Amino acid sequence: MRFLIAPITAALLLSALLLSACGDEATPPAKTGALTVLATIAPDPPKVGQNTLMITVKSSDGSLLEGATITVDPQMPMHGHGSSETAKIVEKGQGVYEAIPVTLQMPGKWEVTVSATKEKLTGTALLKFDVL
Repeated sequence: MRFLIAPITAALLLSALLLSACGDEATPPAKTGALTVLATIAPDPPKVGQNTLMITVKSSDGSLLEGATITVDPQMPMHGHGSSETAKIVEKGQGVYEAIPVTLQMPGKWEVTVSATKEKLTGTALLKFDVL
């Protein structure tokens, strides 16, 4: 058992070192629900002020999903507040949506929850950023 733990521990440490060397504080989105919600922010890394989210929604079989209702909720958990603006969602077609502006009005740790709903199906992505 001891020999199995050492390689796993070494692999985890190496992964942590590689991730910390990247310099980007953004974390990959955590996904939950029947729909797959993928989101990228521009600029990357995000800046203080207005940013843009590009969102892709897929059904459980991997096909792009049009006509979903999208919500974007930027929050600063350590400060207990959200964004000063509500992003407008524009459907671009073929399962792609744009949220603008995603306003991050001050530096610090932000979490952006992106949710998609289509009929009774839902999906969520959580993005975490350290805005400088």
